Amino acid sequence: MQGTKVGRFVALPKEIVVAMLGVAIMVTFAVDLTATPRSATAEPTIKFSAVHSTRVTQPTVPPTTLPAPTTTAAPAVTAPAPTTTPPKHVATHAVVNKAPAPAPVKATPVAPPGAFSSALGLFVGSQAPSDVLALGQTLGVTPTIDTVYADQSSQYCTYSPPTTSMTLMVGIGNCTAAQVAAIGQNLVHAGQSHAIIRIMWEQNQNQAGWFQTWNQLSLTSAQYVSIFQSTVVAMRAVSPTFSFVWNPNGGTANEAAGRTWTDTWPGKAYVNLVGIDQYDWQGYEANVQAVVAFAHAQGLPVAIPEWGLNGADDPTFINVMAGLIKNPANDITVQAYFNYAGSTNSDITQFPASEAAYKADLG
Repeated sequence: MQGTKVGRFVALPKEIVVAMLGVAIMVTFAVDLTATPRSATAEPTIKFSAVHSTRVTQPTVPPTTLPAPTTTAAPAVTAPAPTTTPPKHVATHAVVNKAPAPAPVKATPVAPPGAFSSALGLFVGSQAPSDVLALGQTLGVTPTIDTVYADQSSQYCTYSPPTTSMTLMVGIGNCTAAQVAAIGQNLVHAGQSHAIIRIMWEQNQNQAGWFQTWNQLSLTSAQYVSIFQSTVVAMRAVSPTFSFVWNPNGGTANEAAGRTWTDTWPGKAYVNLVGIDQYDWQGYEANVQAVVAFAHAQGLPVAIPEWGLNGADDPTFINVMAGLIKNPANDITVQAYFNYAGSTNSDITQFPASEAAYKADLG
């Protein structure tokens, strides 16, 4: 039967055969247009770096099945809402952001202008607290230190303290253990457990009549050191809050041959303040500076338990001493003017220019 059909198709005129083939082609084409679209073929996509906007030639891997294409436009990019923490950014190269340099810190002054940190003391002949306060009123200052001495009749080894709110700065001599303990107990009973004790002061002298029971005429440096140390131990047993001053004299050049003003140093463990007594003698400023340097080498503050004029009106001396006292670098924590009309006349009320300088500098 297949041969018969072919024969019939061949027997037709050529024009009819051509027409029939054309109709077949048109029908086939129409059927193909109504068919379901084919799946899209995966093709390389072109992406742009958000940083460089450079073309990436590496194709991305397509998903297993692509969704049908739509005509919906790509959504607009909306900036994220601000947060308290700034977003991190990827930089194309390392950038080191240095923290801004801190603002310079101003040094806090030790004392405001016109004031100073040293405890201010005075000495008057009566040693009475009321007279000390009265002199302070005359000089325009409020003393907090009352400079006093143990009884001279007992070689400075007995003392009955007055009642005062000022701190007593007491000079004591070469005393026995019992005498030292009694002085300490009397101070504590008078409310002076924090008193300042000057042990065998101005010891660097080689002169008769000048504190002769403990100066260079009577004690070697080793003997002085031993007595000083034992005195501190005995008094600390009474009150551990006593302060002790090692207190040479400044600037008299009275040392014996082979002796120095530092050879009686008892050691830092027995000293709270390195002291100097300084009057208006030549070289006074250098003397104070030498003691300051020595004290700082020991890591201790400085005291000037006695300072004063020398029988003449010398406001320059007052100004220079006040400048040394008020200089924070010197760490002079205690100072007391010695106001006494004795052989070395330091009574400042007799010298108007010096009194005015004291009021201006320290008042």
